Amino acid sequence: MAVPGAIRLTSNWQRWWAKFEIYGTDFDGPALIIDLDTLFLREFVIRPEHMDRICVMRDPWRDGCRFPERLGGGFMLLPKWARQELWEIWQEGPDNHIAKFGDNDQPFLHRYLADRALRLQDHYLDELVSYKVHVQSLGLQPENKVVYWHGQPRPWDCPEPWIPKLTNAAQPRQEIAA
Repeated sequence: MAVPGAIRLTSNWQRWWAKFEIYGTDFDGPALIIDLDTLFLREFVIRPEHMDRICVMRDPWRDGCRFPERLGGGFMLLPKWARQELWEIWQEGPDNHIAKFGDNDQPFLHRYLADRALRLQDHYLDELVSYKVHVQSLGLQPENKVVYWHGQPRPWDCPEPWIPKLTNAAQPRQEIAA
């Protein structure tokens, strides 16, 4: 099924690395870059003062308390200038970056963004939460607006009643009767 306005991938970069193609796009304005295993429960609004800032979530397992901090790549707001900077660095040698960082884009992103990035959890307290770290232990809270998964289980494997029934099968398009 074709998605209107979708941009086809042109690289053969595997796994997370494929999303790096968005850094090379020339559309204006910031891009909200999220992983596919992210569930929006309610509207999540980026404040105007953050629209031209790099905003990245902190890895919930490496939040700087028990382990050194590391940024997560599954939920980021990147203005055009930041995407262009990342693209220029990436274009110096994608295969070299992939060889250096393996199957994990987080150390790459942390290396180039950590000194300048706002941590979303610091500015949107309890709005963006990890299923494994926050929801499984504390339950879903009224202020939670976005739940993200990392590793297993995935949202489509969770029996939670608040998770919409998800499927990976292509569904036929439903026509709406007038």
